[in-house]
Amino acid sequence: MSALFHFDLLDQLSFYGSYHHKRLNQLVHGVFVPAIFWSICVWLAYVVLPYDLPQQLSGWPLPDWLTSSCVANGALILASVYGAYYILLEPFAGITWTLFQGWPMWLTATAFRQAVPHAWAWALGVHLFSWYMQIHIGHIIIEGRKPALTDSLFQSLALANLFVWMETLFALGYRPRLQAALQERVSENLADLRSQQQPLLKPQEQGK
Repeated sequence: MSALFHFDLLDQLSFYGSYHHKRLNQLVHGVFVPAIFWSICVWLAYVVLPYDLPQQLSGWPLPDWLTSSCVANGALILASVYGAYYILLEPFAGITWTLFQGWPMWLTATAFRQAVPHAWAWALGVHLFSWYMQIHIGHIIIEGRKPALTDSLFQSLALANLFVWMETLFALGYRPRLQAALQERVSENLADLRSQQQPLLKPQEQGK
């Protein structure tokens, strides 16, 4: 648990990156990590806080559909807590993740919960399918390795969204030195794991 709450960005990213070093697996996670987070936001949208945020925003020049989705609920808390942690780790990445992923997922999840009957059940389907795609397709088939959550559940759940977002920023040319240092650290971690014969899947497990 202590590993989760330290703020060395390279250490945190290299832990997660050591389980997601193949590009195709990164693409799988790029789709389904946000989908998992969004599905959780749908569930938490049912937990409404005793604060009328839409009423407070009624005088703002916002479209009605946006104002009605700005409900103070559990999804807002989740996105804000994740965003705050990411800002502490990497301010630009944390702010942009919050603005372009965290809060939009809160808003769309809230709108979905308001508009769709039994939204929680649809979110459950998205959630389970996303885990299947990540674990079976991403890790067992593509990576050939058990997922990070088998070694550190809290750390992997906390870092997944940030790692996916950092990969997007790297692709746009952000912090190339950090990207190079991360790739080097991940290569070192993989070499250590292979030399110690650690959690790479056994041949019979890969064939399942």
